[in-house]
Amino acid sequence: MVIVVHGTYALEQTWWRWPSPFTEYLDTLTAASLPVGDGSVYKGTDFFQWSAENYDSRRRSAALDLAAWIRDHPADHLTIVAHSHGGNVSMLATRHGVKIERLILLGSPIRTDYTPDLRNVGILYNIYSFGDLIQTVGTKPHQRGEGRSLGDSEKVVNFLARNGFLGPGHSDLHDVNVWKANDFNELISYPDVS
Repeated sequence: MVIVVHGTYALEQTWWRWPSPFTEYLDTLTAASLPVGDGSVYKGTDFFQWSAENYDSRRRSAALDLAAWIRDHPADHLTIVAHSHGGNVSMLATRHGVKIERLILLGSPIRTDYTPDLRNVGILYNIYSFGDLIQTVGTKPHQRGEGRSLGDSEKVVNFLARNGFLGPGHSDLHDVNVWKANDFNELISYPDVS
């Protein structure tokens, strides 16, 4: 199952809900490679959403809510594609026992207070862009480097999105054309399991 977690101030937007061009694109990449239901984007009306307010307490509360939502919607293969602080919500959820096979972050502000429990993550792909003027270093004392990337390891891989001089903007990271231009489809599609 693939779920998309929106970021700050995006609760009323539709790009992250089924059926949007972005979720339909993700569905074509995953549904063909896994058994029916295992790889497709979640299409129910009770999709996960959070307040989208820009407060640490809201993100921490949302992480608990995400953990409860996933318990109520179990899946053999869980992929989360999360934009902005939705990525921090998802990373915090791993601290509450949420097991994520693939976690794909799109422009998530990288801060030390939101580091994930990598024991609960199969692979984390962090997509960032220098054209993203929203993703910043963070606030003291939780700053981390340039605020865009994590340390590469066997479980964490950073990808610099390219598009023009600096790269795509913050909201462009969930645009189908940006994904195609950067070959991000390979991050979410599974190898042939038949």
